Order: sequence, then C-alpha cells, then structure tokens
Amino acid sequence: MHLFDHYVRRLDVDETDDVWVSLDTEYYSGSYQVTSSDPHVVTAEMDDDSIKLKGISAGTATVTVKVNGAERSFKVKVDKFDPDLWD
Repeated sequence: MHLFDHYVRRLDVDETDDVWVSLDTEYYSGSYQVTSSDPHVVTAEMDDDSIKLKGISAGTATVTVKVNGAERSFKVKVDKFDPDLWD
C-alpha cells in the first residue's frame, strides 16, 4: 500500500475528496478495510481503488487502511468553510 503516516490531507466541511490506493498483489490479496478515528469529523469509505473522504465538521481525524494485516494511516484536517472569505 502506498500511504504515508506523516501525510496530512485538508478538507473543508461538506467537501469530498478521493485518495488513490495502490496494492501490490505480489505481496497482498483480499479487500481493503478503511476506518476513520472520528466519523463526526471525516467519513472514509472504499470506492473501487480509492478512499472517498467527506468532511463533516471541523477537527482532525486519522484514517486507517488495512489489508491482510498490513496497515497505513494518515491524518485528515477538516476546516470550517467561511463563505465570507470569498466575497
């Protein structure tokens, strides 16, 4: 799997984003499992070979991907979108 523990992804509330996941089938087989440490901040689900992230509320959560005992995590920071900043 190609994900990095130090990686931080930023989203606004109500924004969605996809993170591509690469699996080397020479070493791993089976399906991915993905979890968010705080689904009140960000939800994470598998969508084919991508993780679909959705910002729910401001905060930080860790998204973890597991397959055949291998595990990788990255942090997601969700900010509150302020439409006044775009006037």
